[in-house]
Amino acid sequence: MKKDVRLFKLMTNEDVIAEVIEQNDFSITVKNCIQIMMMPAKTGGKKEVNFGFVPFPYYSQNTESSYIIMKQALVFYTDNIESDFLEQYNQIFNPIITPSSKIILK
Repeated sequence: MKKDVRLFKLMTNEDVIAEVIEQNDFSITVKNCIQIMMMPAKTGGKKEVNFGFVPFPYYSQNTESSYIIMKQALVFYTDNIESDFLEQYNQIFNPIITPSSKIILK
């Protein structure tokens, strides 16, 4: 069964990636939540931006089996995740890493 992993932009301006367990008109139940953080990086005198993942919420005892219920009214939007972010997310939460591209045999 394919997991429903999505990006959430919260009204508090946080970008969160999570696996959706259940959704209705009032709430979204999710698990395996991480927040995307922008971090400045200096390389070769250029200012660049890197991204990192931190636990969400910060002070939670959130585990892989924990669920978080978010109110729909506090979610600004939800979207599909860019493939590089999804691959990194899957490396964190999936014990088995699957290749992102197909292997061609001749």
